Order: sequence, then C-alpha cells, then structure tokens
Amino acid sequence: MTNTARKYISNAIGYRVLYDINQVSTILPTALVGAILFTQYGRGIRDSELISKIKWLRRQVILRGGRVQMAIAQEEGLPDYVMAVVNQVLYHRVCVLTRPPRSLFSL
Repeated sequence: MTNTARKYISNAIGYRVLYDINQVSTILPTALVGAILFTQYGRGIRDSELISKIKWLRRQVILRGGRVQMAIAQEEGLPDYVMAVVNQVLYHRVCVLTRPPRSLFSL
C-alpha cells in the first residue's frame, strides 16, 4: 500500500469518526453563550440583545438537526439561565485574577 493510499484511508476513517461524534453530540448552553460573546463585534452587549441572539442561535441549531441540552430547551427560562452563566464566568474571572498564584514549593 502506498503512502498516498494510507493517508487517504486515514483521512476517510478520521472524518467518519468525527461525523459520527457530531451526530450524537449535544450543544451545551454555555457553548451558545460563548459563541455569541466571542463573535460579538465591539466590547459590550446588552442582556436583551444577548438573549435574543442566543434564542436565534438555538433555533438555528435545532432547525439544522442539532440537539441543545435540556437546561434551555424551553425559552421561558433562558434569560435567567444566560445571566447565571455570564455572572458565573465573571465571578470566576474576578476570583482567578485576585487570587495569589500558588508556588510550586508550597504544599
């Protein structure tokens, strides 16, 4: 078997495995929040705009056959959940930034 044939077979198997993984994967709510925040142009976003964009993205995922975790399957609870995720990320960042670094020698 030539190197070209081996490479072709390896790529075919790799893409098939990745396809099968994507077929059974579930989109997490934090991934939706992160996707909107990371693709947002500019430095800020209003919470109402963030929630409407997440609703839109959630609908797009479902329309294309994707699955979204049940935590935000109902749109009524979405605003509270989104704000909880954002607050948790902000709180974690503040804690990490204010916590002194651990030394390798202190046990």
